[in-house]
Amino acid sequence: MYGTSKLAGENAIIATGGPGLIPRTSWVYSATSACFLTTMLKLGAERPALSIGNDQIGAPTPAHWLATMTAQILMGGNSAFDDTPQRYHIALAGTCSWFDFADAVFTNARFSGLSLAVETLTPIPSKDYPTPAKRPLNSRLDMTKLATRFSVALENWPVLLDEIFKDGILGDRA
Repeated sequence: MYGTSKLAGENAIIATGGPGLIPRTSWVYSATSACFLTTMLKLGAERPALSIGNDQIGAPTPAHWLATMTAQILMGGNSAFDDTPQRYHIALAGTCSWFDFADAVFTNARFSGLSLAVETLTPIPSKDYPTPAKRPLNSRLDMTKLATRFSVALENWPVLLDEIFKDGILGDRA
């Protein structure tokens, strides 16, 4: 339902015929809201073992980076836009599985001094962890159009995850 309603909204914007930017992103996370990152930190503090999906692939994208990148594009003015609304994939470079992302979260958390109970991470197929929303196995996005059109260089996702822990964005969790 989410994907269908989002596509309908994008198509409605395109139907206006005016200039615009339609961002598409994936795996958005924030240190301050309910998301995969904060869920992993909570579960990792409580449980000695976790099973995490290893067959869904995407690019973890921090919300603060997404907002900054979108603002930079918008501040480019009207010359930054084509005559009709265009979809742009806006996410970090590199990809991983949810399992890889969780492992990186726990590695960073330990390095930052967070106390964790989790000692064992087990990779599992997503079919073994049913969720109400069916998610695609491949959520990778091609950022070539974004990088070419707006001359942006994209960091690899682990770099920005590291920064969240190094910069203390986690607040009282760290």
